[in-house]
Amino acid sequence: MSNNKKKRPLTRRDFLKGGVLAAASAVLAKWTTLFPVNQIFADPGGTEFVPLLLLHGNSLLDTKRIYIAPDDHTDYFWTAGENTYKQAFLETIDYYLDLSDATAGNVPEHQSRWNCDGSFWMWTYEKNKSQAQFQRLIDHIKSGHISVPLNALCICPGGAPTEAVIRGMYYPGKIERQYSLRFPLAYLIENQTLPYGVVSLFSGSGAKYSWKGICGCDSFVGDARDREHEIY
Repeated sequence: MSNNKKKRPLTRRDFLKGGVLAAASAVLAKWTTLFPVNQIFADPGGTEFVPLLLLHGNSLLDTKRIYIAPDDHTDYFWTAGENTYKQAFLETIDYYLDLSDATAGNVPEHQSRWNCDGSFWMWTYEKNKSQAQFQRLIDHIKSGHISVPLNALCICPGGAPTEAVIRGMYYPGKIERQYSLRFPLAYLIENQTLPYGVVSLFSGSGAKYSWKGICGCDSFVGDARDREHEIY
């Protein structure tokens, strides 16, 4: 019996990604004869590599600024009880609110950002803090330094009834209307698949951004990442 694993077929994303990298490599190779490498990658005036390509008449890539915000995978009741999780939510949010304030004077890419991986974090904070403290959290959400998704927790709603998924977003919807803000993020964690129905509910509720969280622990979904859009 052969031990060779079946080779995964080339996906649409593989093809596009390879094309972009190849084109960028060709441009970089050409430019290194015109500009010293330290001038290409240095950032003396806030110009990074991709914007530099565009400034010189090359539109291979759209300019995007992506901020990476750490979060915590909240397996509620997996490792502790309700009180322990509640305290962890409160202390973690307070820590990142303080860190956000402490780094507010830095350039944007060096400012602290934190993602609560469920609106239940925000609900817990509201129920256990003063109005002034909750308003501070809201202000940091509006400024983009704390983010909260529409989903209550990073559970597995792929097997949940439609009504349960919608009801799970009632609370952030209430906060949106009360404080005139929007929560454009929703996501799934540890689902065995990523059903179109769930992300359609997210999209219909106002979410613009999402990402996959497909667990490979019980079943294997081949080519799961070959998906043109995460939300339709």
